[in-house]
Amino acid sequence: MQNTAVAARPDPASRRSRWLLASALFAAAWLVAACGQSASAATELRFEWRAGEGFNGQVSIHQAFPDQPQAETLMFREGKGPNLGQEIPDGVIHSEVGAVVKFIVVVRNPTDEPLRFWTTPHLPQPYTAERGLIMHCLCTGQQYEIPPRGTWTRVIEAGLSPQAGTRGPVVITHAFIAGEVPRPE
Repeated sequence: MQNTAVAARPDPASRRSRWLLASALFAAAWLVAACGQSASAATELRFEWRAGEGFNGQVSIHQAFPDQPQAETLMFREGKGPNLGQEIPDGVIHSEVGAVVKFIVVVRNPTDEPLRFWTTPHLPQPYTAERGLIMHCLCTGQQYEIPPRGTWTRVIEAGLSPQAGTRGPVVITHAFIAGEVPRPE
């Protein structure tokens, strides 16, 4: 007896259906990977500074050194300067969602008079980013003073958590106000 089994050939409609299903699964996996938000997504924080009437300070931000403690606030007299990292161009910080970046806010007083100031609470755009904004800030309700031709620095930390509902960019605006902090009467 001879075994004459012949392999069954799948019909073309069945082959096409399997190919379409595999292609659809591949496309769906690609879309999920491309559109899903992950904790390692890149983000951008843009810091903007507004000067209130009478505020003559020159504001910039610089990279912090690893050993500089968060919230360290220092004042330097004319002729003495802070140890600063590289200036951050245009006030734009790039990081990953979920990461916190440390940097230094620098205010220089170009005048021959002391400069007393305070800062308003930060305002993020879009506003919904506030719920996920990680900010160890300079808007503390404190009064600051810079001697004539001196420099003031504060180490800040900022980031954007996945709960922010956005990957950015987020614009964070502070206003520097010359004079005394208003006190409730």
